[in-house]
Amino acid sequence: MRKPSKGSHSSRAAPGRQASRRAGDQPIQLRSPSPLGEFQPGSDPIRRYDPYALVLDSNPELVREAHDLTGHGFEVEVINDLDTASTWLEIQRDRPGVVLLAADLDEKAADAVVSKIAPGVSGGCAALVLVGAVASRADARHLADLGFQWLVRRPFTLEELHLAASAAIGAGNWADTRRFPRVPVHLRVDVARPGSIDSALVCDLSAGGLFLAMANPPEVGEALIIEMALGANDMLLRGIATHRSHRATPGGEFGVGVRFENLEESAGRSVADYVEARLGSVRL
Repeated sequence: MRKPSKGSHSSRAAPGRQASRRAGDQPIQLRSPSPLGEFQPGSDPIRRYDPYALVLDSNPELVREAHDLTGHGFEVEVINDLDTASTWLEIQRDRPGVVLLAADLDEKAADAVVSKIAPGVSGGCAALVLVGAVASRADARHLADLGFQWLVRRPFTLEELHLAASAAIGAGNWADTRRFPRVPVHLRVDVARPGSIDSALVCDLSAGGLFLAMANPPEVGEALIIEMALGANDMLLRGIATHRSHRATPGGEFGVGVRFENLEESAGRSVADYVEARLGSVRL
């Protein structure tokens, strides 16, 4: 497989690009809500939590598939050049994100991606998602040895792609996605804090924390107790609010990231088992 080219940039559009050998149709236009150079880290403490999906390829099929993630709150960028992608990632360094690329990487191409791209993503290699089919078992072993964790095999649904992208970003501490990959969920919960109990929606869940959508979010640093039913298990989860944002919240409510604190062993095991069961289909 060819590695991403050098010296060309496709900023959410691929006009004039040669289509990959995996697809015979023409490249499509994909508009960018935040082109290269526009976003300045720290300029907007709410918007910077919106996740991005960087497509390291100009293949129209992969671009189309990634563009569907905008419905789940991702901003999509398409760049088919390692050096330009590295620069773009430096600009986005304060944001959570994921890199999508074709799975048929040979060893040289994979090494180049790990060297130039992984350092610019908060989760490193754990934030790289392969899409398609790996060329051989030897290539799969090499990719795993490099730290790749996620593979979305065709044919797949948008929900499977969203699952892999969410897992790659991780929860709570974005740099710790190896420990805490997350999965998208839709769970109604009650959130207790001093003086109030509020209803909220869990948008994603990991063994390390979760992301809530709620109309009246807590302040950063506030202690919370979350009453949640996970399958047949009812549990109380203790946590700390780590950040607030408008990211991917139904109806535009505020969102709040929560890091678990002092979980009971049974509750922690139930959450971890649930997450791992969901992730089995997208593990490399």
